Amino acid sequence: MAERNSRMTFIAAVHTPMMRDGSLNLDVVGDQARHLETQDISGIFVGGATGEAPSLTTKERMALAERWAAEDAFRGRIMVHIGHNCLREAGNMAEHAASLGAAGIAMYAPSFFKPPSTESLITCCAEVAKRAPEVPFYYYHLPRLTSVRFNPSSFLLRGTDSIPNLRGIKYAASRMFGFEQCVKLNEGQFEVYFGVDELLLGAMATGCRLAIGSTYNFAASRYRKMELAYRAGRLARASEHSTAIAGLGRALAEAGDIASTKACMSFFGVDLGPVRAPLSNLTKSDLRRLEQRLLALEFL
Repeated sequence: MAERNSRMTFIAAVHTPMMRDGSLNLDVVGDQARHLETQDISGIFVGGATGEAPSLTTKERMALAERWAAEDAFRGRIMVHIGHNCLREAGNMAEHAASLGAAGIAMYAPSFFKPPSTESLITCCAEVAKRAPEVPFYYYHLPRLTSVRFNPSSFLLRGTDSIPNLRGIKYAASRMFGFEQCVKLNEGQFEVYFGVDELLLGAMATGCRLAIGSTYNFAASRYRKMELAYRAGRLARASEHSTAIAGLGRALAEAGDIASTKACMSFFGVDLGPVRAPLSNLTKSDLRRLEQRLLALEFL
């Protein structure tokens, strides 16, 4: 999925569109795709945390992946998240993603019965990855939600023997030292995608060139401006962009994180519907307040 040039590669973690009753509304995927074509992104990440994966059935997740795979604009540029508490279900989704021509598959750790060690986590991932041996496999390090906190660089270093198609990691954690370890491991052997949008400038300072995030659905151009300022040595300007991005992160988190990024897509002409319980939807006043904050931060 990585671009073969020195520019940052931005992958948008897409939301899952739903009807008012909570059922999937896959017809809206076309609207999402047309909107994303106007953004400065390199591909999409389907069915991750932003896409409410734990709240979807396996059948729904497969249907979502199929619908995105049918979008010509992103053909060959889709990474499918296949993590599941049931490894057999994850394996089924891996095979399915391979049949769709996915550019990669990603898996976060089982999080109800958690793997007790790095070796156990590697064994879990190997069981799933072997179901799609020709597809690049990425470990999705998401300790905030999975509570699985093993050293990801150790996973990469020790996982290559058991997972021949291990390509890299999505690093969705704020511990920059751990991220830098992954980026520099074996002189940059692995593709390491940073997954905490509001901390991207700090990640860039450690060598980050790949990122996956929810706000790239509508704000990739702002991140690109930050990148260009940073690379030109205009650090004060890059910091100004980073401060605005951090403000965006705070506004979204205070309004409801996944629910807020999904709801604010309506500001850009794409109505993705509600989130599913146990997540809570924004009220009308929440949405108005969020809109005002995005306007003040010049994201609208």
